[in-house]
Amino acid sequence: MDSSVDNVIYSNSKKEGASKSPLFDSNEMAQIDAGKDGKLIRILNSISNSEDISQDLNNIMISLKDIYGGKYRHSYYSISLRLYMMDEKQLYNLTTGMNLIREKINKNDTDTYAGVRKLYDHIQLEIVRICENNDRKKELNKISERSINTLKKEARIFDNHIKESTNNIYTQIIGILGIFAAIVIVFFGGASVFSNVFANLDKIKWLAVMPVICAVGFIMFNLIFMFLFIVSRMIDKDIGAKLPDEYQNKDFISKFTRRYPYIVFFNVIIFLVFIITVA
Repeated sequence: MDSSVDNVIYSNSKKEGASKSPLFDSNEMAQIDAGKDGKLIRILNSISNSEDISQDLNNIMISLKDIYGGKYRHSYYSISLRLYMMDEKQLYNLTTGMNLIREKINKNDTDTYAGVRKLYDHIQLEIVRICENNDRKKELNKISERSINTLKKEARIFDNHIKESTNNIYTQIIGILGIFAAIVIVFFGGASVFSNVFANLDKIKWLAVMPVICAVGFIMFNLIFMFLFIVSRMIDKDIGAKLPDEYQNKDFISKFTRRYPYIVFFNVIIFLVFIITVA
């Protein structure tokens, strides 16, 4: 790898580090062959735990020459396994140390040079993967945190809305029950008056009792309409007819007559009967 790639690896590794992979554990490390693979892993451990390997560089070079002599090929799995168990500082030390070893290795020793070069490439490739995994994990954590915060916020808003709606429903139910209780009282009060009138119908004249019937009917009908109108407002429903566009700018009486014609007609009829019987 060239120096630009190395710099990227250094910066990413130093910034984010490498988290331990849940796929590997220390038991698997113990099962790695105790021969050359084990010796190579111990060298990598020594490099990763050293701040400056210059003093041990000669011994390391001799050990690598001994390992890679005879067409030895290291285990990529065992290297990956160890790298995933390293922390940020160890990965940085390992990268720095492997750069120094690659520069110092004897190119005339083709077996050792080729082996160390391949080892270097495998280590750098694995570090890039670790850094990419850490970046993905970091981004996923941010997304998850944002999603959780959004859900919590929406849950609080929904909860407050439910509480407010519940309180409003309770208030409306109490109001509606009270209004219907008043309607029942008015209805039965008027029915009681009518029953008394009809019970004594043989003792009084129709013309004498009609004004009273009209007055009671007028009061009962308009009280019941008033109560129903209040209920319609409480439950946000409209019991009147929809006004055409041409009625929007007209006076109150014209609008009322158009929206509640049955109220107007009933009251006009009751009023006329009242006037006629009184006269």
